[in-house]
Amino acid sequence: MWLALIASRGVAIARMGSRQEERPVGSTGPAPRPGPGERIARLLLTYSPLGRLVRRVARVRASVHSKLLGAFLLIALLLIALGVPYMLSWIVIGAVFLRGVRAAHEPVRGG
Repeated sequence: MWLALIASRGVAIARMGSRQEERPVGSTGPAPRPGPGERIARLLLTYSPLGRLVRRVARVRASVHSKLLGAFLLIALLLIALGVPYMLSWIVIGAVFLRGVRAAHEPVRGG
């Protein structure tokens, strides 16, 4: 384990293997272990397609507000795209039902 002091930020970076953690300068003792939430987040961001998406969005040179607005609009568009076939199926079911009701009230032909 080695410590590199970064004077401009006033932070010590502790490196152990592949882990890197930041602590305030002057703190002693071992670095705190990451909790289960941090471990799950690291697992998901490292080994899933979600991590690639997060890194790609992070590389976009735009404000956080713009990124959030874009995500909101994308989700709204997906909901509309998924809702249209659902609504069309109800329209078709209603038309079939009305055709059946009309057929039930018509007199029988050819007797």
